[in-house]
This record gives sequence, C-alpha cells and structure tokens, in this order.
Amino acid sequence: MQRGLDKEFQTWDKFEAIEVIPPAQANEIRKNEKDKVISSCCVWTRKETGDGKLEVKCRIVGRGFQEQLDENVRRDSPTCSQLLVSLICSIAASRGMKMTAPDVRGPFLQGLKIDRKLYSELPSNTGKAMINGIEPGSLLRLKKSIYGVNDAARQWYQSFRAILIRLGWQPLTFENAG
Repeated sequence: MQRGLDKEFQTWDKFEAIEVIPPAQANEIRKNEKDKVISSCCVWTRKETGDGKLEVKCRIVGRGFQEQLDENVRRDSPTCSQLLVSLICSIAASRGMKMTAPDVRGPFLQGLKIDRKLYSELPSNTGKAMINGIEPGSLLRLKKSIYGVNDAARQWYQSFRAILIRLGWQPLTFENAG
C-alpha cells in the first residue's frame, strides 16, 4: 500500500497539482474558509502486473460534492456517443486499420490550473501507509482539479484541446447556412 500511495503523490508532484499547507496555517483556513475545504479518500485497487504479481494501486479522490456550488465554474466536457464509437470501429475494421487506446497517467492532474481557492484534507483511509513529507493536519491547496472535483473533466479536456490546436487540429465549427 505504501508503494501505491507514494506513486500517487509522486504523480501529483510531477504535475504540480498541489501545494502543501502546514497544520498551523491549515487550521486557520479550516476556521475562516471552511466552505473551500473538501475531504478526500484513497481508492485502492489490486492489479496484476505483467509478470503475474499483484500490485496495490492508489488513487486519491476528492469529494467534489462538498464543494460549494459556483455557477461560474463550468463542469461540462465533450464526450462522444456510443454510436460514434461504433461508427469509428466499423470504418477502421472495413479498412483493415489497427486501433489502439492510449492510457494517460494522471490525466486530470495534467489539466489546466484552477483559478479558485480549493483545499483538500489528507485522505483518512491510508491504513498503515504514510504520506511521506506531509505533516498530519496539513491541507492540500489544489492547483489543479483532482479526481472527483466538479470541473476535473473540463480542465483535462481544455488542456488536451490546447495541445491538439498547437499541433494543427482545427475544431469543427458550424456556421449559419441561411
């Protein structure tokens, strides 16, 4: 479990997703800005590695439903329909194309930075695993949306879209034909 928790925090650190707020300052935030503090939990999964060993993986998930509703924070992100997925698969199969699906490590942590104050409590269900280098009672100031936060999917979409546009992709636009 310790390895899984360490790996998750290394990913958070790599993508500069958080800032650690020490306990004294964290207590002031809990007192004065409690509506900006959400709790979090670890989601633990066991996965088999390529050599047949079991590995415990950890994902820290924020409880976004605790965040105060802000009508200015967009939570939508485009997805494609099952019909479109079927169409793409049919076209690929009819042309003998090979399809692959990439796995993005920590996609939401690679999203755009958030421009509001939002803090997360340390997860309480870490078992015997310790969050190295972070004092108990600290808070995490979220610089990016983590899993579970209301706009996480939107922030990831906007970041990915910006990369595609830099590579020359042009989004579809629908002009009035009338």
